[in-house]
Amino acid sequence: MTGRKKDARIPLHIVDYHNDALGFILRLIGSKKLNFKDNLLIHFDSHPDLLVEDQLKKSHIYDPEALYEKVNIETWILPMVFAGHVSEIVWIKPKWSTQIDDGRYEFHVGETVDNGIKISGPLLYFISGLAYAPYEKLNEPSKLTLHVITWSSSKEDIINTQSLVLQLIKNHNESYILDIDLDFFYTLNPFIEMYKNANMYDHLKHIYKFTSKDLSSFSSAELAQNKRREFIEKMETFFRYLEEKAENSSFMSNLDCKLEGIKDEKIVGHIKTLIKELFNSYSNEVDWGMVHIAGSTIDDEAREVPHHPSSNDEMDQYINHLKMFLNDIYKPKIITIARSSQDDYCPSHIADMLQERIVKIIFDSFTEVTVHNNYEQAIQ
Repeated sequence: MTGRKKDARIPLHIVDYHNDALGFILRLIGSKKLNFKDNLLIHFDSHPDLLVEDQLKKSHIYDPEALYEKVNIETWILPMVFAGHVSEIVWIKPKWSTQIDDGRYEFHVGETVDNGIKISGPLLYFISGLAYAPYEKLNEPSKLTLHVITWSSSKEDIINTQSLVLQLIKNHNESYILDIDLDFFYTLNPFIEMYKNANMYDHLKHIYKFTSKDLSSFSSAELAQNKRREFIEKMETFFRYLEEKAENSSFMSNLDCKLEGIKDEKIVGHIKTLIKELFNSYSNEVDWGMVHIAGSTIDDEAREVPHHPSSNDEMDQYINHLKMFLNDIYKPKIITIARSSQDDYCPSHIADMLQERIVKIIFDSFTEVTVHNNYEQAIQ
């Protein structure tokens, strides 16, 4: 196996925003150095990154400039699945990530008539993120096998994962992508600190919550998502109104009128309190659109966007786990590392330290590696 690691230099692309990795993967496919179809993605991350932009169309998928304009850090992977470039994903996550339960899942990704590319996964993560559609409504569906694996402190986790991944790599004729987000080791939720004097995030958790219990109260996952979409669209309209009117303090007198579509009195109460506290603490400095974006990331508290500033011991442990995992793995066709520092999911000084250590592990594991630092500016 060792000989296979040294056939040729592996491109290692380091980006800051995770979605910037997409362009380098697609370019490698275009140069025929990575298979056009049926690749495996090994994805180390605190987040799934498996949502999809609403109204992302098939035409966007095959127009690189349009695609890069559309995707973000949450939505950069599924376009590759729809195009058939990636057919299997292993998401390896730290113990503080809970957005999708461990297990093996089979979904399809296809285009719907009304809302663009969607996935047939009736999980809270996809439904809350407005990414779900039933299989029968998907046109040109591409199959996705997803493995979700949590690494704890046990070395047995790493041994079992390595055994599975080795078999999957063989199944894919050794054509795979190794992707590592540095927030796997140290994870911040940047929205928690936003407008903290107004307790923004606590209020948003009451306003935007969407739980497994809520999901089970609907007769179908599709109906549940329709209700979620309706609420998100109402909130988007409301915060757009605030962007336009908040410079004039008299906008407060019109809140009741603008909130008529929200029937839950407790939610309305939290919205009013949040707006008053934001206005009193930050006046005209509030980015109301960003407040809505922060709220849209919230659903079930048990599956919250992870926030875990790791101790040095925890980082050391996961770094050693990665080293152990990569020690006897076939070489990937491409390696991507996302720093996630500019979007505040991993502090810059932590990202610098982690990057240095992870790159060293990669060189020790695969030897023939060419590093491309692409994180000073977004690459398209």
